[in-house]
Amino acid sequence: GLFWRVHALEVSTSLAWFVGVTAVSTWLLALAYRNTKFYLKHRVAIRREDAVAREMTRKLADDKKMSRKEKDE
Repeated sequence: GLFWRVHALEVSTSLAWFVGVTAVSTWLLALAYRNTKFYLKHRVAIRREDAVAREMTRKLADDKKMSRKEKDE
């Protein structure tokens, strides 16, 4: 509503352009996200790796019944 009134655009003639530009913008954002998603997940995994390893080592140290070979796995 407000966009059409401020710019004095006719809705029927501008609707196709508005829909087209919106679709292209959405596609470009999805493409950009798809390209950075793996990188972001990889960075999170690297940061969590040390914490997970520390926690697992602490849990395995408490378990006296487990053999050394099983702990290494």
